[in-house]
Amino acid sequence: MTLAYRNYSVEKQFFAKRLYMISKKLKYALKAMEELTLAYGKGQVLTQEIATNRSVPKKFLERILIDLRNGGLVKSKRGKDGGYQLARPPVEITIGEIMRMIDGPIALSTCVSATAFAECLECADRSACKTRAVLHLIREETSLILDSMNFVSYMSLQPVIPISET
Repeated sequence: MTLAYRNYSVEKQFFAKRLYMISKKLKYALKAMEELTLAYGKGQVLTQEIATNRSVPKKFLERILIDLRNGGLVKSKRGKDGGYQLARPPVEITIGEIMRMIDGPIALSTCVSATAFAECLECADRSACKTRAVLHLIREETSLILDSMNFVSYMSLQPVIPISET
């Protein structure tokens, strides 16, 4: 299927990829953190168990868990009783922390990024740019939500009905 967008013909697959907001890696990281949160205080969880319970490819999950371990969110143990567990209580881990660790800055543009700032080449006067102003507001509000939501709060969220089903 081809979609018309601003006088350009774009394949649906490409169009969908361009609108994709968070990476599959982040989605899988959140699924892994869900499983580890449910097991918090009960011991180690095997990679295979997380992969099976959350429908995550095991090899991809292994790389994600290494990133989470290197970032200090999970710890691992080798051997017979080995596996992964949260390195801190879930109430101390925020969604924003995980998102930045896996996908990098939350800002929609580098010109408003708090951690990866870069001048916008399209903007002659940054202080007068209305687009930058709205992107800054979006970044601030998004960060406020993500940095105040810990994993206990995240786990209590109710699923949202997709727009196509309403």
